[in-house]
Amino acid sequence: MNYLIYQMDVVVANPEANRLKIEKWMENEVSDTNIDTVILPEMWNAGYALDRLEELADQDGRDSLPFLRELAMKFQVNIIAGSIAIKKKGAIYNTSYIINRHGDVVYVYDKIHLVPMLDEPKFLNGGEERGKIFELDGIKMGVIICYDLRFPELMRSLVLQGGRK
Repeated sequence: MNYLIYQMDVVVANPEANRLKIEKWMENEVSDTNIDTVILPEMWNAGYALDRLEELADQDGRDSLPFLRELAMKFQVNIIAGSIAIKKKGAIYNTSYIINRHGDVVYVYDKIHLVPMLDEPKFLNGGEERGKIFELDGIKMGVIICYDLRFPELMRSLVLQGGRK
């Protein structure tokens, strides 16, 4: 599987500018390659404008999901959408969407462990479910977000579910 990772310079507090930036990047980088999966950075839609997430977070993914699904189908790539500030169930989460090349949402994961040193718990809710294994192009994988990596039981849980070691 060939991955292309976009560690973009996120435009803080401007989801539309970030969507345009990703679309242009994909047109330039993905069109003429044999890339299977594109990986986007954490909080690419709004950046870390934590004190503005109430207004910036994407309500139930209404803006981000159609955008990601369209890109996946247009470029025939899987997308691991890093993470996005999402407003759902009356709270804001740091959420990763996994989209396959057909535009289907394969998996959704909410970051569990919020970074206390960045005051994330003041602005975000932690996810309640440990990650699960999903498949892209027949390959089993899992996803965690940022600070979650400090908690090895999350990776161990994925390995015990049948993920790669």
